[in-house]
Amino acid sequence: MTNPGDDMFAVVGYTLQTSVPPKFITWDNNTGVWNESLSYGVYRAGYVATTPNGPSKTDDHQAWIGRNVQIGSAFGADTWNTISGANSVFTGWKAWKEALPGRRMALAVGMIPNTDTSTTLAIAATGAYDSYFTALATNLVANNLGNSIIRLGWEMNLATPRWSAQGTGANGVANYINFRDAWIRYVNAMRAVSGANFTFCFNTAQGRNAGFDAQLPYPGDAYVDDIGLDFYDVSFLDAAYPNGG
Repeated sequence: MTNPGDDMFAVVGYTLQTSVPPKFITWDNNTGVWNESLSYGVYRAGYVATTPNGPSKTDDHQAWIGRNVQIGSAFGADTWNTISGANSVFTGWKAWKEALPGRRMALAVGMIPNTDTSTTLAIAATGAYDSYFTALATNLVANNLGNSIIRLGWEMNLATPRWSAQGTGANGVANYINFRDAWIRYVNAMRAVSGANFTFCFNTAQGRNAGFDAQLPYPGDAYVDDIGLDFYDVSFLDAAYPNGG
């Protein structure tokens, strides 16, 4: 795995109830100081297929905060078409990236579709779905997004995603093993596409959910470039600070 300090970034997603933009600073482990020079990303986009104006929302945020948004975050997980980037869903992101130097897309990609309950991690581990990820890489490269950050199977340590690494698969194998095997297959499929220069981010959610060890599905350093951790500065409890659930 590469030194995380080489391309450290933060992606921020929220709806603020203030007209004053926040002061955004980050901690750099390489220098041991707080600074504002690391890449700044924002999630204002939604799912690539259902929110085609996501890039413009990212630009709106950039104008509001008064600094360049280098990383725009979006999601693809509902169907195999959205996972593979079919139907020109990346056209707007191509234009967004090319508008300013140094921009990249951070794409969260489901391991299997949210809407197709016949798909499983156990089947994914056999290679049956590899072609969708070859298509995804091909479509990203064709739209000048071949250097995108791929948040593959994000938050797999939770019980809620369809690609959750918790529990046991239909093949009788622990799902963290199925997840790991599918991840390796998908990464190999995407890297094999000419022009691909993706960064693969193993992105867990904060906490030890249901006692599950998020290290179990880790596929190994050869298949991971970055490690990400999702923190949510919000409570889903009623009457929680600042504005309830």
